[in-house]
Amino acid sequence: MKIYFLIGCLAVSLLTGCNASPEDDYKKGRQELGKKNYSHAIELFFEACRRNYFEACMDIGDLYLSGREGYFAPSFEKANEAWLIAAKGGYEPAQNNIAISYWKGEGIEKNTYEAYQWFLKAAKQGNTNAQNALDRICKESPWACK
Repeated sequence: MKIYFLIGCLAVSLLTGCNASPEDDYKKGRQELGKKNYSHAIELFFEACRRNYFEACMDIGDLYLSGREGYFAPSFEKANEAWLIAAKGGYEPAQNNIAISYWKGEGIEKNTYEAYQWFLKAAKQGNTNAQNALDRICKESPWACK
């Protein structure tokens, strides 16, 4: 799966070029999303994500999760690939999302310890949902919290 995501990113970068800043690509992608031009929006998001604009990676994951009005086939696996890029980059909302996926085993192998680690990173950045999830994990699976 990861190889397909990276190939998609490479193809998009060849199509869109690198003239705009990642933030500009992201903003243009949001505009295209508002116009329901999903193919152009995702191209711009991929380009911004490829250049470490993690909010774009988050939106890619959200688009794949929702299936956006039938344009995409909903896919936890693809959503997780995008969220993981942003999570590894320190983007707190993505850390929380990937933690939830690990905790529930949605599109990724269930792993309470990994969920705990990602929730902890998000909680340290002030994510209250992650803080609450840590409390639940430690009550349900104290071994994961050591």
